[in-house]
Amino acid sequence: MESKNIQHEVLNLLQLIQELDSKFSKNYLIHVLKGNSQFTKTEHHLLPQFGSCSNWSISKLEMLFVFLFNKEYLSLKNHQKGIYEVSERGLNYQKKAKEFWIRDYELKPTKRYYYSAIKALKQERKLQAMEKGCPEYELCSNFQLEQLIINDFKSIEELSNHPIFIHWEGKVNWDKMLLILAKCKNDYYDIKILNQYQNYKKIEELIQENKSISEIISELNIKKSTLVKYVESIYENENENENLKLWIYKNVNKTDLVKCIEYFTRTKNYKLKEAKEQLKMDYETIRLGRIYFRIQQITVAA
Repeated sequence: MESKNIQHEVLNLLQLIQELDSKFSKNYLIHVLKGNSQFTKTEHHLLPQFGSCSNWSISKLEMLFVFLFNKEYLSLKNHQKGIYEVSERGLNYQKKAKEFWIRDYELKPTKRYYYSAIKALKQERKLQAMEKGCPEYELCSNFQLEQLIINDFKSIEELSNHPIFIHWEGKVNWDKMLLILAKCKNDYYDIKILNQYQNYKKIEELIQENKSISEIISELNIKKSTLVKYVESIYENENENENLKLWIYKNVNKTDLVKCIEYFTRTKNYKLKEAKEQLKMDYETIRLGRIYFRIQQITVAA
């Protein structure tokens, strides 16, 4: 997966937190960065950061906060409400701002069931608030629900001793929240998902054994498109891709591979539809050629 320079987004995020004196939650800050005027105060429409990240999705901006917190560019001012402040490292970065390169997978949840779980937990919070006749924010914050998933608590005792939840006076039923979280996790790792994961590991093994595309497809009884999808996943999640590069070189027609490399070198355009129109090849060949090109670029850069 290609790297991306997010210096612009990181600087705007850090500057916005300082501009608003760390008084607003992450959700509100995201609306400012997105430029959502219907959800923000009038005076904040004039901030230079307003709408500066309008091309980013809300979920991706949420993950950017998590990423910067994990990398210690942000720290917590309020543990329960999830209000951030810029850390010393974040302040130093602003003084000596430079390109900030990351890969796409670094802005994805560490738990694969994150999105289904957060949806279920918010729904449960809504039901509990209705039963108690109180606003949802009195029960718990979105930040606490996120941390519930990320920390993967196994018991109410473990949860209650964590600084994000300790001394919390909300009315939420955390026992029920933990049960719902456990169900989301179990539902995600059902037999179909496990079978796919087993295929993923098996494909890695077969590639290491230097099996051909036709041999892997035959042995696992999968489509070529499915195989290539797994190969892309292997590339995105592995640090060492030299074996993958050699496997692609062996399995893709050399003329087609050269055409792919020349195309991506010339255009720097990685969109498959446009590449297909130019190269007149099947999607699977182009996708493998694109992976090969990216690995080659990383090797050259190193």
